[in-house]
Amino acid sequence: MKQKRFVFLWLLIWECLKIILLMAAAGALFHKTLLLNRSGVFWLVLLGSGSLVIPLLDLLLFLRLPTYANLLPIVKIGKIITALPCFLLLVGELSRRLLFSLNFIFLPFPVSSSLFLFIIFSIDLIFLSVIISLKEETRRD
Repeated sequence: MKQKRFVFLWLLIWECLKIILLMAAAGALFHKTLLLNRSGVFWLVLLGSGSLVIPLLDLLLFLRLPTYANLLPIVKIGKIITALPCFLLLVGELSRRLLFSLNFIFLPFPVSSSLFLFIIFSIDLIFLSVIISLKEETRRD
């Protein structure tokens, strides 16, 4: 039971890190647009704020797994839903002949957007397979 809880802690950390990385990637990708319209940052935050539901559920499952065990199917569905657009974007990026690079300010080298998406999608798939393999436990009062 204790080992199961730590899966949700690692998932919580990964989801928060992923949101930060995707916001940084979107900021780098739309850098010129954001320079023209500074309120565009708030649009990015608005679009990404729904992604914070999964880390919140992971936190609840980490803290009190027996109490919130009924949230596990929602976490599974949420993980699938968040991995699907990443997969579709990855396929779209790989299918193009010309791969552009994201210029992250904090990295000294350009990062291929498809490599970036592949890494994120791979880690998502690992967590998704671990979450799906977890058995739901019924709470006995």
